[in-house]
Amino acid sequence: MLVALEAEWRRQGAPIVDELAPGTDDDRISHLMAPLGISLPEELRVWWKWHDGLVGLPIDYDFGRGFERAAMGPGVWCPISLADAVAYYGRQPRYPGPQHPEDPSWQASWFPFAKFGLNQDVLFVDTARGPRPPVQAWWIFDSHDWDLDQAPSLTDAVRIWLRVLTEGYFTWDSEARAWRDRVAYLPPDLRSSLTT
Repeated sequence: MLVALEAEWRRQGAPIVDELAPGTDDDRISHLMAPLGISLPEELRVWWKWHDGLVGLPIDYDFGRGFERAAMGPGVWCPISLADAVAYYGRQPRYPGPQHPEDPSWQASWFPFAKFGLNQDVLFVDTARGPRPPVQAWWIFDSHDWDLDQAPSLTDAVRIWLRVLTEGYFTWDSEARAWRDRVAYLPPDLRSSLTT
């Protein structure tokens, strides 16, 4: 499915294909994850073995033209490297106790894999929820949807992204050098933080 997603980016001429870093390997994944004490689900291992984020520094993909170069299209999420994911994870304060809907806190079992520019907004999986955990979104300045599953798994998230790209809800405009969306026309089953 990841190969099909990349093929669709290529078909549309999206610049992200030139920004993707080569994949990493199991040894590096194990080395980076060992100090955290959490087990990375196989889907995320496959994600980072496919491409380990982007070739540039995160600052290279902040808002503006750089951001558009790195955006996957739907939801304008940008893949991050495993090293950046580990760094983000390490920076998050964790508070003991149950979650409060008005003031959620980052949980030790959450692990990010994509960001919204240089914002602290991320897509993550909850590694405590089994071998194929659902994808969730963390909006740093807005606690909406933090407890909602955006997709049943990373594979399902990729399937959603591929569908909205191939069905024309998100298209790369090479003249404007920007993603164009038709979010208003998305069917209800495709409306989530993954795509809007």
